[in-house]
Amino acid sequence: MGQVNTELGLSATATITLNNAAVRTLFGIASGTIDMNSGHGKANTFQFTQTITTNTANYNIRASAVAAGWDQVKPLAATITINSGVYLYSTSTSTPALATGVTFPAGSTFLVINNGAIYGKAGAGAAANSQIGCGAPATGFAGGAAGPAMSINSNISITNNANISGGGGGGGGGGGAASQFGIAYASGGPGGNGRDQNAATAGGAGPACRGFYDTEVPCMGAYGHYAYPGSGGTGGGWGAAGAAGNSGNGDSCSAPGGAGGAAGKCVALNGFTVTWNVIGTRNGAVS
Repeated sequence: MGQVNTELGLSATATITLNNAAVRTLFGIASGTIDMNSGHGKANTFQFTQTITTNTANYNIRASAVAAGWDQVKPLAATITINSGVYLYSTSTSTPALATGVTFPAGSTFLVINNGAIYGKAGAGAAANSQIGCGAPATGFAGGAAGPAMSINSNISITNNANISGGGGGGGGGGGAASQFGIAYASGGPGGNGRDQNAATAGGAGPACRGFYDTEVPCMGAYGHYAYPGSGGTGGGWGAAGAAGNSGNGDSCSAPGGAGGAAGKCVALNGFTVTWNVIGTRNGAVS
């Protein structure tokens, strides 16, 4: 019984009985007859070890442990290894590439050994705006915010032998422009997508200008009036914000470009802590 106490994290000489709830949980016998033989080979934690050998989306440690037989009652001792040349990725900025999941028994432990890469989802580049005539100038749309590479809801240790990177923010859209009396007007260009497992893209140029009495000079209307569109901003690199879109340029109406999307975090802490055994390459905030 002293060994049972030790396994339960108690003093070896603490008073305990076989009918104690913690003992029944440890032995795996919720009710009925129980004896010491029932405790042979039993541990007070569920040992969950998994090696990830193929590129995987939206990996959740809790869900994977449950699928492997964890009863969600014993403390979970999880060790996750990502092989070299393999990456975890996200399909949505609201879902991390790797999450611990939530709600764990006291005494649960987590270790992630990253020999590959963990990438948050990139923010989408802003759509092109639509400048019509010479009314209110059309400000470029904002680029999309990126998602985190990891999100934790328990304290965790990480051995990062490679790359953990939040997604790059989307580029802002370009501003519109118009000339006097709407003789020429131009819409801003779209922003570029940020970087995740895919490379970031550059912002696009604004569409060809439109209006009355257009001449052979692009975006130049009659009587010297002009309207040039702003191009979109480039998507951000790993863990970096997207670039703002460029302003339009019209002799009557000029609008600014949209803001670049926010960078994705390397690790969203959610009030918990990370112990870095090896820091490796990290892009984005750990906060």
